[in-house]
Amino acid sequence: MPSGPSHARDGHPGKKTPPNVSSRQPPVQARLESLLEELGPKLRSGNALEITQSNAGPILYHSSGFSAVDRLIGGGFARGQVSEVVGPPSSGRTSLVLSLLAQATSVAGELVAVVDAADAFDPSSAERAGIDLSRVLWVRVNTPQEALRSTQRLLETEGIPLTLIDLDTPPTRNSRPSHLKPIPRNAWIQLAHQSTRTGNSLVVLSPNRQVGHSAHLVLELESAESRFDGAPPLLTQFESQATLLRCKQASKERTTRVLLRGSGQPPRDLKSP
Repeated sequence: MPSGPSHARDGHPGKKTPPNVSSRQPPVQARLESLLEELGPKLRSGNALEITQSNAGPILYHSSGFSAVDRLIGGGFARGQVSEVVGPPSSGRTSLVLSLLAQATSVAGELVAVVDAADAFDPSSAERAGIDLSRVLWVRVNTPQEALRSTQRLLETEGIPLTLIDLDTPPTRNSRPSHLKPIPRNAWIQLAHQSTRTGNSLVVLSPNRQVGHSAHLVLELESAESRFDGAPPLLTQFESQATLLRCKQASKERTTRVLLRGSGQPPRDLKSP
């Protein structure tokens, strides 16, 4: 996929910026529209469509990269649905969604979008997690309204089968508000209808549930155990428990544990309890 426009480059110092970036300099929507227009032919004829329409038939799920989690939620994150991943900081929720994006971009060869309302997407960490940054459209927004409009536009875009919206804003980041105002419930209903109609998937990352009954899947992560090695001690791996709070096609299994590695190492499943 070609590099995005040269003027979309307002990343943080020290962060490696993916080539396809929609800046959060105003107006966000105009810049997003310009970028989508430029990428239009590639979006409509890229590898993502070739894969989902292969002779193996339609792919019904996005793999999380964790076999135990995929079993827990009935095969993976369902396509054409809204899914929600929730949990406190250091629970493993970010590692899970990075693994999901890595599977989509590097294994399935698909294009993905990240609507970054949290100002938290770190391209260097994403690359270490195995994400192909050339297949990531990073949209940085400041307000719930910008996040909503950008997400609506992306769900309508053919060739971007997976969009992640990160709604968690750390309280110490850039003196921004500690929490974004919640997106209205009726907006989630509209996004769910859009997702079903277009077949594009939306994954919502947040500390707490926000989507309500419009979510096809709600997965909660909690920290279970951490391991530190060396001097000074460094976090080398941590164990998280994933609890299924809502899923229409799920198995009877309700929880599973996954072992996450430090320094961007690949994750490993643990046996479900």
